[in-house]
Amino acid sequence: MSTRTLAAKAALILATATSAVAVAAGPASANCAHPHSDKDPGFESVTGAGSTGVAMRAGPHIGCDLIRRIPNGHMMDMHCYTVGETVFGVSTWSFVRYNNGGGDWFGWVSDYYLTNRGSTRLC
Repeated sequence: MSTRTLAAKAALILATATSAVAVAAGPASANCAHPHSDKDPGFESVTGAGSTGVAMRAGPHIGCDLIRRIPNGHMMDMHCYTVGETVFGVSTWSFVRYNNGGGDWFGWVSDYYLTNRGSTRLC
């Protein structure tokens, strides 16, 4: 990931830090609908997610519905990222497409579990 992309993500996180406190006060299910689009041509793979794999969720929060689990090493198409719930110090989440040979699955994955920390394009 380029220095410019990391700086842009850091600026976004800093700019939204005050609103994140207000969002955290409400139920996570209320924050699961986030706009997204396919802006990023990149791919990433899952890393460090343990034996159960990473959770793909309906929104960028651990309280959002689980769509499916993606095993370590599996590749996903990146679409875009947004700021969500912080996971081990990383507060960005990428909207991804995953295909395990049985169809396409779309959802949000914490950038903490992605090889290069997720999408480089803001949703």
